[in-house]
Amino acid sequence: MASNKRARSSIAQVADVKVEELQLKSITGGALILDAARQILRLNLTPTGSVPNRFGFQTYGGEPRPFMRGEAVGRRNDGMSITLQIAGDLVDQLEALDRRCCELYMASLPENDKKPQWKPLVKDYEGDKLVKVAVNLVGEDCASLAVQPREGGDATSGSGWAFLQPLLKPANYFRHADTKAVVKLTRVWNYNGYAGVKLLAQQLRMRPAEVDEAEEEDPFADAEDW
Repeated sequence: MASNKRARSSIAQVADVKVEELQLKSITGGALILDAARQILRLNLTPTGSVPNRFGFQTYGGEPRPFMRGEAVGRRNDGMSITLQIAGDLVDQLEALDRRCCELYMASLPENDKKPQWKPLVKDYEGDKLVKVAVNLVGEDCASLAVQPREGGDATSGSGWAFLQPLLKPANYFRHADTKAVVKLTRVWNYNGYAGVKLLAQQLRMRPAEVDEAEEEDPFADAEDW
């Protein structure tokens, strides 16, 4: 019997994405960027090696989310974010992807509408290149998480706030943790005169840094539109 469920898109390396073949699908409150097969892009940001989680797990605006206070959220997705420090070809590849997303979205807007200002996916900060990734910890689209001990040994795997919460403080909130990430390009958002694309974590494998690393403030923690 044929299934009515859509096949889940495969995971691609960013280098393999043919940006000229990307398509846009308008949805309520924004748009989706799809590949040539009209599937949501799922990307392996770290096919080899890892990247630092620059500021660790953060909440937008620094305020606790309702699920952290034990409030029921039902099926609604919610979580935290991480900021990955990237370099080399990955910077160029993500910037090319971002430019194509911007072109597609701006072209989809009515000609006489005021165009929003596009927020780059990749940010510059003190000479480094950073990309923010949302991490759902409650709801129907939680990221798969794995934590590799610094000293070696088997990884601990799980998902959701109940899994992550007891690991945060001992790991210094995973600031500067070596991180491998698979993400998906969830949507183009348009809010308060700005627009951009959003990355959502699907799989994260993290190895905590030494806990005596200097704490660094996230300069973008209050940016609700990123």
